[in-house]
Amino acid sequence: MAKFEKVCAFVIVLFGVLSICQCAGVDDLLNDSTLVRKQLNCVLDKGPCDAIGVSVKASIREVLINNCRNCNQQQAANARRVMEFVRTRYPAEWNEISRKYVGSARG
Repeated sequence: MAKFEKVCAFVIVLFGVLSICQCAGVDDLLNDSTLVRKQLNCVLDKGPCDAIGVSVKASIREVLINNCRNCNQQQAANARRVMEFVRTRYPAEWNEISRKYVGSARG
């Protein structure tokens, strides 16, 4: 699997899309800059984690290994939206996430 697809799977989980949002309203989550920053800080071990962050950190490697096999079309669409959002609005964090999780998943 390509690095791009692995990061995409990670970003889905990053915002709890797999566990809490089966809807098309992922933009509502992304528009909450406090939530976005909190989850980024949690995942990057720069701040405390809430329930979403704990869930994300517990499942990141599983998602990367399984390549999001259980994602439906809506989740895949949400993943693309979230990935583009983080990549364009939080490029430094995007790079850190890639190094921390995708790099470590390679072994």
